[in-house]
Order: sequence, then structure tokens, then C-alpha cells
Amino acid sequence: MARAKNGINGNISGKVGNIVFYERNGISYVRTAPARRIERNSSEIVQMTRIKFKLVQRYVIRMLQFVKFGFQFGAGNGTAYNRAMSYNLRNAVKSHKEEAFIDWNNLAFSRDMPDPIREISFSLNRASKQLTLRWQLDDEMALRLKGHQMHTYILIIPSDLDSWNVQGLSAGNPMQEMEETLNILSYDTTIVHHIYIAFASIEIPIRSTNSRYVGAIEM
Repeated sequence: MARAKNGINGNISGKVGNIVFYERNGISYVRTAPARRIERNSSEIVQMTRIKFKLVQRYVIRMLQFVKFGFQFGAGNGTAYNRAMSYNLRNAVKSHKEEAFIDWNNLAFSRDMPDPIREISFSLNRASKQLTLRWQLDDEMALRLKGHQMHTYILIIPSDLDSWNVQGLSAGNPMQEMEETLNILSYDTTIVHHIYIAFASIEIPIRSTNSRYVGAIEM
């Protein structure tokens, strides 16, 4: 609150809104009040960083068999594990308030060569517990990969890693067959599984395509 000295015609001192009136050496001045800075507690930022790191680490460790070749090449420095951690921390984890969660569309077990799939679909035979994936290839990309002898790699990741196992298929059908069927485990409780696919060569050094999120199933 501002106040007038020596009556209504006197000098004013104090604050009105974001305007500050003050007097120095008998001279009256006016200025705007500095905006209040709202700073997030640095300890909260550090805590969230730790939560995200631990969450991503759990998934990368479970995918490690595929990560070892899937992130062997491509952008970034260090080991395949370090590259997978860095990529998924940047792209596959989000937070809200004090919680962190996986962005399933962006989780990856491989980042190397471009994904050649143009279209993909899947079906589940619940009686036989068989999951079938079918895809169409981009002709130009498929031609570039022809000399690598690319085979199918599939990961099935449960939403709850504490209670359920990651399932997968290594070096399945050749990429050009455009179809793969695998048996999957089921449990007494219905849970959500997330499906990922990539192609990798069967020759050393193993080159792979970027993994792709196919979709989710309940079983």
C-alpha cells in the first residue's frame, strides 16, 4: 500500500500493484517491482531424474540380450547399454508430478538402420496361445538391406515387470517372408503385453533395423 506524505499533494511512498514509489535525497522516484521467480526445488529435479533413470534401467536390463546388438551401432558413444539408456531416457520415459512412466510407442531395443516396414498387423490365437505378425516392406529400403540376411526379432514386454516376464524371439523367419508366428506364455491374471519388432543380420558384425512398436494385447 502506498501512502502520501504532507497530505494529498505531498510525496507518495510505498507500493501500488507492481509500481513502487520511493524517495531518496528528497527526490521522488517510481519503478516497477521485480517479478517473483518461481523456482522448482532442485532436490525435486534430482529426485525425478533418479526415478526416471531407475525405471528405464529396469527395462533396458530386461531387453539386454537384444540391446547388445540393437544399440551396437548408431548415434551416441559408449557401450550398447549406455546408448540404449541414453536413447530411452530421452525418448521413452515421461513424468507427471512425482511419477514416471514408460512411453510405450517410443521404447526401443534397437536403433541402427532405418525401419523397412511399411505396414504391420498382428493377430492372437488365444486357444493355441500363438501370436502372428504380418508386415509389408518398403521396396527401396528392403533392397538396401538385402545383402545383410535380415531375420526377425520380436520382444513382448509386460506392463508390470515386477510380476511378469519379458518374452521374445531371436533370429526367426527371414525379413522377406513378411510373417512370423511365436508361442507366448499366458497367466491366470489378464495382463497387458507390448509388442516390438526389428530385423537383424545373422552375420558378424550384427546390423539391425530400428525397432518398431507394434501394439498391445491383453492375455
